[in-house]
This record gives sequence, structure tokens and C-alpha cells, in this order.
Amino acid sequence: ALYRIENLPGRGQVKQCRCTFYQHADIGGVIPTSLVNRILPEALGVVQQAIDEFRQDDKIDEADRAEVATLMRERHVDQEYSEEELAILERAHHHFEDFKEEDYEHIESSD
Repeated sequence: ALYRIENLPGRGQVKQCRCTFYQHADIGGVIPTSLVNRILPEALGVVQQAIDEFRQDDKIDEADRAEVATLMRERHVDQEYSEEELAILERAHHHFEDFKEEDYEHIESSD
């Protein structure tokens, strides 16, 4: 078996890598499928263990959300909308203009 590990660009403060697992078997003949089906999951079990051990999906998702939130806060002034988007915004504005502030429930935001 051969492992190839490559660094990938980080997402925020989250480091990432790619691990490729190569395995070669020279059987030298015909093997029953039932034997391969029994042995192969055991051989690949180490790959699943590594995935489980190093999984950082939640950290990556958090970094992505933080990046999007920053973009929304800092670059919203320069954003250009299509005609369709402007029409949607206009309809939403007209829909909500009849509501009074007391009709809304105030929710605290971390922003």
C-alpha cells in the first residue's frame, strides 16, 4: 500500500490535505468474489479510520460561513442586481411595507 498526502490551501484557519491511498495486488490467478468481498472492506478500513479521525467538515463550514458573512457586510454596497433580482426586491418591499414594527418579533443577532 502507498499513501500520497498533499497539502491543500487552507479555509480560514483550517488546514487541509488530500490523502490518496494506492493498493496493488498481484493475485496470480482467479480469486472467488466472495473472498474479495470479505477482504476488501478490511483493507480499506484504514482509509475510513483516517477520514473519521481527521474530519473537519464543521470547521470548514464555519470558515465558509464566516467568509460569506464578511463579504455580505463589507461588499454589499458595490453589489449590482439583475432586472429580475430588482423586481423581486421591489415585490418584497411592497409586500412588507404595510407591516408595523410591533408586528415583528425582535431577535438578537451576533452580528
